[in-house]
Amino acid sequence: MVAVGEIVNDSVKLDFEPYACVLAYNVYGGESATEKVTSIKFTGDKKSSGFDYTFDLTTCDVTTYTPTYDYTLVNLTGDAQFVPNGSKPTDLSEYAVFMPVARQTYGKGSIIVVTTTEDTYTFTATGDINCNQGYAILNLNLAKAEKASDDVVDEDTTGKYESQVAFVCTEDDSNSAHYSLTLTTKESTKETTANNERASGFKLGTSKKAGIFKSQAIGVSGDKYLNFYAMAWKGKKATLYIRVNGGTATSYTLNAYDCVSGDIPLTLTVDETDHYSIKLTGLTEDSTIEFSTDESFAANSSSNGRAVVFGVKLSNEPIGTETPGETVDPTPEPEPTPTPGEVVKATVAEFLAAAEGETVYELTGVIDRMYRENNDSDTLWGNFYLKDSTAEVLIYGLCSPTGEQKYWAESGVKIGDTITVQTVRTSYNGTAQGKDAKYVSHVAGENPTPEPEPEPEPEPEPEPTPTPNPGETKVVVLTMSDYFSGAEDVANKTYTFGDFTFTFEKHNTNTSNYNASDKGIRFYQDDILTINAGGKTMTKIEFATYGGKTGPFTSNTGSVNGTTWTGSESSVKLTASKQVRFKSVTITYTE
Repeated sequence: MVAVGEIVNDSVKLDFEPYACVLAYNVYGGESATEKVTSIKFTGDKKSSGFDYTFDLTTCDVTTYTPTYDYTLVNLTGDAQFVPNGSKPTDLSEYAVFMPVARQTYGKGSIIVVTTTEDTYTFTATGDINCNQGYAILNLNLAKAEKASDDVVDEDTTGKYESQVAFVCTEDDSNSAHYSLTLTTKESTKETTANNERASGFKLGTSKKAGIFKSQAIGVSGDKYLNFYAMAWKGKKATLYIRVNGGTATSYTLNAYDCVSGDIPLTLTVDETDHYSIKLTGLTEDSTIEFSTDESFAANSSSNGRAVVFGVKLSNEPIGTETPGETVDPTPEPEPTPTPGEVVKATVAEFLAAAEGETVYELTGVIDRMYRENNDSDTLWGNFYLKDSTAEVLIYGLCSPTGEQKYWAESGVKIGDTITVQTVRTSYNGTAQGKDAKYVSHVAGENPTPEPEPEPEPEPEPEPTPTPNPGETKVVVLTMSDYFSGAEDVANKTYTFGDFTFTFEKHNTNTSNYNASDKGIRFYQDDILTINAGGKTMTKIEFATYGGKTGPFTSNTGSVNGTTWTGSESSVKLTASKQVRFKSVTITYTE
């Protein structure tokens, strides 16, 4: 049985100086004198921290505890007498537990679970828990907690668009590409809304890969209905896959909306056609439910469906109309392996779904447009988008039937023509493309689009492209918002941005971070950034700064003017003399 209560923050000042920032829980009002509290678990709704502590009061030991601070049990029935570690309190019916947490505000949705010898009580914060002064005292009155029936799912007290606790993402995970719907900063907590009401759940996927979210143990058993709202990203296609305990999946094709775009928090306008309800059978309390925008339930770079899922609830009866979805074959037939040297005819969609390798694919489609508008390099090398009825793909480089490059002009093709090429599947920054495609044939379009005649001038060097031609000076712009989906500390971490690695070393008391609200990195004084180009040689690095935070940098090699470095190196170490805030980095290099 589970009881649901409300956390009340009294903000009472402690009469002693705490060892660390603490939360104090005054637990009292059990049903009987024999009811003893055995553990308290706190899960803070703070995505950048995700603290999760459990205290086992039968032994006064910590069973789950991070980071490694000391802890203290305090008996509030007397004069706040300290109880030594390893000792039992003299009275288990009324006492407080103090546990260290970060000096920050934990948002609405923080959870405290009190387990006793007779019951389990779940308290959910209805407002902020402010620990910025080093403490907070929360009264947890078990007697006032609403007692649920044996089937808690029928007594759900969340709002229409809020999810039950097991289905709320409180901490971003870039590896699984799932993200909280709440943006929490030092200054404030901003929540996603749906039709002007609070919405909670999770975001799946990024522009470069699919996402997966696994619920907590659901805590109920039997046959239940899973109810939820789901929407695809603006202008994108997404399929949501759902399964229980790794079993057979059910899929839903989601509708895309303009309001589902930009950074968290989102302001959503929701239609009931985006509400789904599916019956799940044979659940146990330990069951978990997985959601993904990839059929294989992996953060797959070849599948980049993005979606937002909220209002997730389990119930005995469907909320609204039952929507069974499509059953996904758990063991699809593997596609035959091409014979070495064989040319595989494929649609563009099949080509995009294929793995990178040496297999040669023959594609036929319309030349929809050039890679860039009015760009001489693209009409020199033949960089264009090929489109058929299934999808489109960038063809980087059109070659002659025997493989000679710069064949665009000689081939006579134009925008609007239907072309057949043979190419291998490659990618750049996670986006699939065909490289050095060999011309096979083409048919002139009925209404070909005329191309602008370039002014006579010496043959230009190709501009920066997804797969640069060796031996030439290239320029790449690395925009930070392309690589981060939410707020994230970058201190003492290494990231791969395009073909370059960025390593951030922390030497300041402040933590360098990507700030989602201004879409830039805040890099603090004395911190060190090492940029490694691998086999390339960098000759210039320019930072697009903002907010008046312009350093400058110093470097271990070359020369620096403000936030612009020049030299000739494959690796450069930059130290911030003062804070630098930057949204993008432009790197000039040669292969």
